[in-house]
Amino acid sequence: MQLTLAWWNTALSPTRRRDRAEPAQLEVAAGVIRRLIEAGADLIVLCEVSEHDIDRLQDRLGKSLAAFLVLRMQDKAGISRFDTTVIHRRDMSLLIEPPVLDRHGTRLLRVAQKLSLSTADGLVSRLYLAHWPSRRNMEALSPYRSLLGRALRGDIVTELTRSPRLPIVVLGDFNDEPFDPSLNDALLSTRDRALAEQRSHLLYNPFWRHMSSYEPEEPSRNTGNKGTYFHAKGSITRWRTFDQMLFSASLLNGQSGWLLSEVDTCVFLDPQLDKLVRDRASIFDHLPIVGRILRSTGHE
Repeated sequence: MQLTLAWWNTALSPTRRRDRAEPAQLEVAAGVIRRLIEAGADLIVLCEVSEHDIDRLQDRLGKSLAAFLVLRMQDKAGISRFDTTVIHRRDMSLLIEPPVLDRHGTRLLRVAQKLSLSTADGLVSRLYLAHWPSRRNMEALSPYRSLLGRALRGDIVTELTRSPRLPIVVLGDFNDEPFDPSLNDALLSTRDRALAEQRSHLLYNPFWRHMSSYEPEEPSRNTGNKGTYFHAKGSITRWRTFDQMLFSASLLNGQSGWLLSEVDTCVFLDPQLDKLVRDRASIFDHLPIVGRILRSTGHE
């Protein structure tokens, strides 16, 4: 028994250019979603999508969605709104919890959306969906970025205080890399899996290893990826690992009855999309990521 999660910033409807996607671009997006389903994704989170985008994607996906339900989550938050939709298998239950918001002075911060997930084979967990502001709208060193991390950390602590073995997964496009203070210091995410297994206040971030552009001659020897976001004008590096998944301790030590599958948690390699992401004329700039957790029999 297993659960495979996917996250993808589609770039179809960024905040300032909603519903910009043309038919050919929607066909590309539908193709990526179809390939994620074919690869075994049970739950796919799409961000930068509008309600109109979802209508048009559903038309194109047709029978590919026969075993899935579509949960639209473009909810208002202050004068802005969230921009996510979740596609999930019919045999799982999702309950939308109140979003995680924070206010600093007059500014409302959209920290994350939260879901309670239940599956037919007994998994009960919390999912946090985060799409933090771009560095164009909130610069890399802005104190607001750490506030986002602290606010998310506070809500997770509340959940773990109630239920210490609760499996928690955070999925998102943070517009920050794993080593940035918002994630490393404020959210307390770590690359040290052994330490995260022992200390329940830490979140394990396997996407530290997806920050290198090294591509071995033998693909089977590849243990990482170059990143998830391509910035063609980057002066030091063009690849950034902005899209990540983070996991709570009970998904590492088996105390939840489920275990993270490290080898199956990675950047989703899609040659067609990879080519478009590198093309300056294309609207696409993010690769999807996937994560998988497996049923554990040793810690029931």
